[in-house]
Amino acid sequence: MSFISLLLLSIVISFDVMAVSAISAVSNKDLKIFQAGKTAFLFAFSHGAMIFIGYLLGSSLEKIISGFDHWIAFLLLLFLGLKTIFSKDKDKFNLNKFKVLILLALATSINALVLGITFALIDINIYYAILVVFSVVFILVNLSFYLAKFRKKFLAKRVEIISSLVLIAIGLKIILSHLFVL
Repeated sequence: MSFISLLLLSIVISFDVMAVSAISAVSNKDLKIFQAGKTAFLFAFSHGAMIFIGYLLGSSLEKIISGFDHWIAFLLLLFLGLKTIFSKDKDKFNLNKFKVLILLALATSINALVLGITFALIDINIYYAILVVFSVVFILVNLSFYLAKFRKKFLAKRVEIISSLVLIAIGLKIILSHLFVL
């Protein structure tokens, strides 16, 4: 997988947590700037951990599914893309409560678990992938806090649709490159 593809995937799986961060920044008047860094770290860590867990799961199944792994990778990315388009979870999130923060970190990193399974099926250095995803999630969550604080609006739905289309396109690239050896 190229760096550009990995970077795009990292950006795409960051949009859920960016939306959560932006909504929290706009709807919670008492949310402190320190909370942005803490939230960004926790979300980035949970994404990295879920990718690793998914990678371990996918690696253990690799021998069984090696004949149709490209179809699984394509279907998983297609599922993630469509799920993001049709998701309706846009409620107010109070990130000042640690329990809420942990639950949101786990809920928003489920996509990363699926991505980790996909990484096990393709040729990628998992530690490098985790580092890139962690860095991108951390930076984008912080950025979303600041943008939302200053703009008081966040174009979450448009961003999610674009991210979903990118996921689907990368899935198509995987399947087409396997079928036609691109």
